[in-house]
Amino acid sequence: MTESNSNEKSNYDVRTVSWYIDKGQVSRDSYQDHLKNLPDSSEKAENMSVKNDPFFGEEEKD
Repeated sequence: MTESNSNEKSNYDVRTVSWYIDKGQVSRDSYQDHLKNLPDSSEKAENMSVKNDPFFGEEEKD
């Protein structure tokens, strides 16, 4: 990956993309296109249980 390609990909990072959109460095349309072109990784997903987590309360959630 080239440096410019790496920088461009970092513009779409979920943690910073709003900032880049606000600054006009990334358009909402290009971000939507980026999201549509992401590979489907659903086959790699794993189920997990969260128990006794203050965010979810005391009962177990799947």
